[in-house]
Amino acid sequence: MTTIENTHGCEEAPKRVEHIVKMALSITGMHCDACVEAVRAALTGVPGILESDVRLGDVVVTFDDAKAGRADILAAIRNAGAFDISGFSASP
Repeated sequence: MTTIENTHGCEEAPKRVEHIVKMALSITGMHCDACVEAVRAALTGVPGILESDVRLGDVVVTFDDAKAGRADILAAIRNAGAFDISGFSASP
């Protein structure tokens, strides 16, 4: 680990830059509360997800993209049931 020396001589740990992304997804194939719970449970198992809001037809996920990738999240949702992602948007 590299340390940074400040102007008065003491060392500071390097600051971690977080890569927080919020992604909204439109999902087809979700028809009931069991579908919502299946997707919610699948997302809970993905490291790096900080928050998720799962509703019939859409999901909003906030995650650290240094720990979780978009592909990991999409795969978790698809593997939770017969769901298709029909659209998504992401913002840093």
